[in-house]
Amino acid sequence: MNYAEFDSDQNFVSSIVGKFIAPNREWIHMSRMLLDFEFIVMTKGTLYIAENNKKYELHEGEWMLCCPPCHQYGYKTSLCEFYWFHFSYNDNQNDPIIYNDNTKPHLPFDIGSKKFVLPKYGKVPSLDRILILMKQLLDCDRRYRNINLNSCYINLILNELYSQLYLTETDISKDQGNDQLYTDILDYVSWRIHDNLKVNEIADHLGFNAKYITTFFKHRSGLPIKQYIMREKMNLAKARLSESDTPVGVIAMELGFSDSQGFSNTFRKFTGQSPSAYRNTYGLNREYHV
Repeated sequence: MNYAEFDSDQNFVSSIVGKFIAPNREWIHMSRMLLDFEFIVMTKGTLYIAENNKKYELHEGEWMLCCPPCHQYGYKTSLCEFYWFHFSYNDNQNDPIIYNDNTKPHLPFDIGSKKFVLPKYGKVPSLDRILILMKQLLDCDRRYRNINLNSCYINLILNELYSQLYLTETDISKDQGNDQLYTDILDYVSWRIHDNLKVNEIADHLGFNAKYITTFFKHRSGLPIKQYIMREKMNLAKARLSESDTPVGVIAMELGFSDSQGFSNTFRKFTGQSPSAYRNTYGLNREYHV
């Protein structure tokens, strides 16, 4: 895995921004020489994209940072949707420091540092927060066509992702032991997030008893595991409500709820709004951007 180090004091200059919706199942990403940075956040489907000879497969909720110069192309048809923006860095020098797993610095940087590091690709921890910022960026671009404002949003989005990846983890990682078990729990919850997942199922899968998993997770993360599972479900629900016209009842079933009323009550408890009110507030009309 490669990592790019940026400095917030350097210039981030917005080029173009948008949301892409594949017109049909036969669409494949164009082949081109990429001469500036591109940031992609997947909202639906799978994107099959390559840089030089390296192939990537991006799924819903994942991001990719494409670094210039490179030959970028699709290697397989992709029925998908994603937000994207292009930008240049450091007065068009486009010269962030690049690390690999063996050379990357200890993260996060000290408080007050203007530097931040992003991996090449990965899963967005809090997708709804990134999507809200991406929508605000698109809205500002449509309303004002102000490159300076767009550039500020790009800096903000990249720093938000860095904060999600490293600063939140620092806050909740009070116990540095048993990292593998903690990661295994998170991975299993992510894998089963569409089911009505029970703690004893997690424990059985990992070979522990439910009481130990409950105590361990609360100590490790600061959250009860049931609350964490429900929070992740609500994050997905917010993304689905703002990104699609899927009926509330269908979203409820997709997230393992037996009825839409129970889902609506839980959603209101976590967000202070009903699902319909949230969609009216944060949903944007979907448009094609090429």
